Amino acid sequence: MRLNSPKTYGTLSYILNHVTFTQSEIAASQGISVGRVNKVVQWLVEKGIVSKEGGKYKLNQPNKLIELISFAMPTPSVRTFEVNLSKEEAHNTIKSRAILCRESALETIQNKEISSDLHLYPTDESLMKDLNMLERGPLKIHLYPFDPNLQAVEGHTIPVRTMIDLIADGKGHLANELAKKIWGTLQ
Repeated sequence: MRLNSPKTYGTLSYILNHVTFTQSEIAASQGISVGRVNKVVQWLVEKGIVSKEGGKYKLNQPNKLIELISFAMPTPSVRTFEVNLSKEEAHNTIKSRAILCRESALETIQNKEISSDLHLYPTDESLMKDLNMLERGPLKIHLYPFDPNLQAVEGHTIPVRTMIDLIADGKGHLANELAKKIWGTLQ
């Protein structure tokens, strides 16, 4: 199963964000057929990640699902810029032109400093050109290729996507607190 195809990823993202669900809810929300949703849900049931309880399904192992998605995601090519701005100045300058991701998104979600770098998905193609024109300095800004499956809220990736990205980068331990907050468990 291609976990990063738009329809499959949409189904998996819905499940991670809703925990209990029906197949028809997913199909209606994602604009895909119930048959396609059924194929994904049955695969998850076979893996023990999801179980059927009454007329609904329940996500039992969210971290296992996130790990599967993370390993299926292609390794992004990262472009790093070193600029002579403070982290706050850089963020204020480019916040309308990019979405915070990875450690930077987690910092916003948890309201605490995690990294001295900025991690971003650019939403404006001219951002790289503008960053190239800045004076070189100590702040590292990492730009990742924009992903059409990306979901954002308040200028950063949604918590589930933040965890997927961190696990894909081998930094899933940073998101343990977030996993407990969302699902009440690290399973």
